[in-house]
Amino acid sequence: MENQDLLNRKLKHTSKLIQEKAKYEILMGYLQELKEKKKNSVKKVRKNSTTFKEIVLNIDKHHTIKDIEIAYKKVQEAIPKLQEANFINVAIHRDEGHFNKITDEPVVNYHAHLLLNNLDKNNKTIFRQLTRAELSKIQDIMAESLQMERGARNSNNKHKTKWQLEHEKNKHINKIRELLPQVENELKKDKERDTEQQQYYTDFIEWYIIDRKMRNIDYMRKSLHDKYKNNTLHEYLEKYDNTALVDYKVHLRLLEKEKQAEQEKADMSLEQKQQQGIMQPEITAEYYINELFFKNWGNSNKSKFNTRSQAKKAKAIYTNIYNYSKKLKDTDPTTYEKVSKILFCKDPIEYTLDRIKEIERSQSIEK
Repeated sequence: MENQDLLNRKLKHTSKLIQEKAKYEILMGYLQELKEKKKNSVKKVRKNSTTFKEIVLNIDKHHTIKDIEIAYKKVQEAIPKLQEANFINVAIHRDEGHFNKITDEPVVNYHAHLLLNNLDKNNKTIFRQLTRAELSKIQDIMAESLQMERGARNSNNKHKTKWQLEHEKNKHINKIRELLPQVENELKKDKERDTEQQQYYTDFIEWYIIDRKMRNIDYMRKSLHDKYKNNTLHEYLEKYDNTALVDYKVHLRLLEKEKQAEQEKADMSLEQKQQQGIMQPEITAEYYINELFFKNWGNSNKSKFNTRSQAKKAKAIYTNIYNYSKKLKDTDPTTYEKVSKILFCKDPIEYTLDRIKEIERSQSIEK
């Protein structure tokens, strides 16, 4: 109620009231004329007949009473039945409307009330005689003359009561309230997508600067960010480096694979971790012993050596293998046994001892 009062104060009231002297005199003249018709007419006027016809006409802010009178004159010329349905009064209302619930701005319902004579010379109601086509024609002519949008044609809608309209309005409001969370959710998703996209290109720019080994890093970073904001980054890359975005996607896929591998390792079951823990010493020992055997195979596998240095080097290798194997057997005999089965020499301790003794014998013979 307070909003409506505020609206009425804000809007300029320019209605032409029927109590104006000229209009009042015309109305009184019509009433007197009707009294004479009723008095002198053979045919009596029906008690339920409508003496006056009021029409509500939607208009725009700039329309005047003169505009409406000209438009209605065209209607009378096109429909002879309305020749006697003359103007009694026209009132333009510019002070009604409502406030927009979102913007709180006033929405004015500009309209005019037309009061017309509705009895012809035979005391018959004029508008009751009009056909649907003629009523539609009135709308066509008024809309064209006032340059207004024509209402729906051949509408079969019945006039609704104030309570029906209020009920429909509340239904629409409730529907909007139901949809509001969905709209807010969509807006939130759009914002999140924008944020994700912005982060994607921020990361891309950092990768691009490093991957392409660019100079003037600060300048290039600012330049690329400006191009992204101006929606010209893709155009720039297509012109100067058309594989950049593809390369970056490959880079991201590789990172994703590494991440998946780490995750799979982290998600490994306890049994798998225990199994891996058991196998690890075997793998380490096998690799270390084989590495020692084959790293200098050319020197250590000979039964006779050409030089003392070759013999000395071979003896050092076998001594190293012997010491490592002896320690492994003493500390973890299970692992030593498993490794021995998969090595070419079977028992590395026994094998290396034999090789060391052979080298020592060959050296003593040479002496």
